[in-house]
Amino acid sequence: MHLVLFDIDGTLVDSDEFDSELYVQAVREVLGMEINNDWSAFRNVTDGGILDEIMDNAGLKVDRLRVHTEVKAVFVELVSEYLHEREGRLPEIEGAGAFLAELESVPEVSMALATGGWEETARMKLRAAGLDRYSLPLASGSDAFTRVEIMQIAEKRALGGRKPSRRTYFGDGVWDKRASEELGYDFIAIGDKVQHPARYPDFRRGKAILSRLLGAFALVCCTAVFAGLAQAQMPEEFFPGGLMFSPEEEEQYMQRYEKAQVRATAEEIYIDQEVMTGASDWTPIPHASATERTISERALDDAERYAEINNSNAFIVWRNGKIERETYFGGHTRTSPINSFSLAKQVTAFAIGRALMLGDIASLDQPVADFVNEWHGDPRREQIRVRHLLDMRAGFFPQVPPQGPTDLISRTFLHPRHDEIIVAEYPVIDEPGTRYEYNNAAGDMVAVLIERATSRRYAEFVGTEIWRKIGAMGGAVWVNRPGGTAHSGCCMLAPADNFLRLAIAMLQDGVWGGERLLPEGYVREMITPTRENPYFGLSIWVAGRYTGRRGFANPDRGMAEILHGEPYLAADLYLFDGNANQVVYVVPSQDLIILRTGLAPPRDETTEWDNSVLPNTVLRGIVKDRRASAPQRR
Repeated sequence: MHLVLFDIDGTLVDSDEFDSELYVQAVREVLGMEINNDWSAFRNVTDGGILDEIMDNAGLKVDRLRVHTEVKAVFVELVSEYLHEREGRLPEIEGAGAFLAELESVPEVSMALATGGWEETARMKLRAAGLDRYSLPLASGSDAFTRVEIMQIAEKRALGGRKPSRRTYFGDGVWDKRASEELGYDFIAIGDKVQHPARYPDFRRGKAILSRLLGAFALVCCTAVFAGLAQAQMPEEFFPGGLMFSPEEEEQYMQRYEKAQVRATAEEIYIDQEVMTGASDWTPIPHASATERTISERALDDAERYAEINNSNAFIVWRNGKIERETYFGGHTRTSPINSFSLAKQVTAFAIGRALMLGDIASLDQPVADFVNEWHGDPRREQIRVRHLLDMRAGFFPQVPPQGPTDLISRTFLHPRHDEIIVAEYPVIDEPGTRYEYNNAAGDMVAVLIERATSRRYAEFVGTEIWRKIGAMGGAVWVNRPGGTAHSGCCMLAPADNFLRLAIAMLQDGVWGGERLLPEGYVREMITPTRENPYFGLSIWVAGRYTGRRGFANPDRGMAEILHGEPYLAADLYLFDGNANQVVYVVPSQDLIILRTGLAPPRDETTEWDNSVLPNTVLRGIVKDRRASAPQRR
């Protein structure tokens, strides 16, 4: 864990000049003394430390607690009046907010604030500069007189006793540099008051600062962070939520948000779950005998090894109706539930198809507003069609790194009323049907749509109409609160076998055991890309024309993209593709399915996940019943 601390005045907020003047005025009003505001002459440059030294130097025999209380009260009042005259606004140090937002999204980085100012005025200044939305742990001059002690307290509040592997402090004064040296922190100077090798006038050169801060790690983890810095400074990239709910629900939201900041496991955040029942007569999919196998042992071994070294928990190869390789890692078994992440989005496509088959939804082009009455009268939301929730053309704001707890990206993922927030507040920034923008909000709206169209709980509908129908085991889906709404776009727990069966059902055109579950032609719709994204259909990714890298986000966003080291050997390949490189490849021309689930693969300067390795390794290994497959077009 890399701990990063920030000073506030002169480092994040452009407040040094007026802050000094008002502090001098407060001392004058209480003690009747004029003081020198060359703070470098003081031993402890904190609000309390300076005041204590002033009384020491003057030989004052007074009640020091009373003096501190009175000076602080006057100073708080002066700062409050100053801000009121400026409509409660202060300028940030240029680029500070964007830098905090991007650093917040970097794995294994924990941030906190360590300021010599008193807590009351520190929070006022953060709020005035719009930097309070990050809700970072804060240690201040109200906690201690020395900056060293304040930094130690900030570290404890940020890490709770855990030991960081590296520590860095951002400051603008020589006292910040001295404290960093005493504690063994790396120091990065902001502004022009300190001579130091790592010094920047402000945060506009965010990429360069991140490179220095994170070193070689930045090169492998932060492509999307670097690309996002310029975008994050655009006002339209931040949408604060306006809806507020009960104090208890807002407190629950903040607890979830704080857990997410320390990267708690999904199970720690997904506390409220709803059961999806499966088939009562579940039986394993049959395995091919030695004489029935069509893929060489070497190819299967190589593919399995690739899955194993990439943090997988399940690897399955199915062909011609039978499993040719099924391996689990890390204590998992065929009945162990896996965290679906965005593989849940493929389930949403099945749910919509099933609702179409049952007649609960008329067509893919039916307006969602037919079921979500709150959208009536909204000129953009009324244009959102059912298909737009699946092909990511609803016009919704894209999935980008959240900029604090007030950001709608955070609130629509973690709030116990996330569905109501999406319906009422999630920004529609493009005309529906005209632009592809990947986001969780569209996936989560499917649960809202299914429940309103069918009058059934999403978990019950998926369990009864999908899992049971395809003979799959049950599972659970995260709901925002007990009895609340499911997170259909991201957060499902089910065995890997379930997702294999979904792929088999697609190969069979939505038919299972002689029963048609999806309308005729629906699977073809699922794997037909849109003009706005030639690699994405109805929640299903397709091979398309070969590209060395393909990401989830609109390419204009400059976000991270997945390596494709060579063209797929089958142009008709399509796939379920989710976070942590969880994939289910389907190759109709070879009646072939390859599944890999697990945690995110390791990545360093020379190694990263390659989406083409598993399917091409297996395709090259077919030794029996090999059919013609046209390679992916370049």
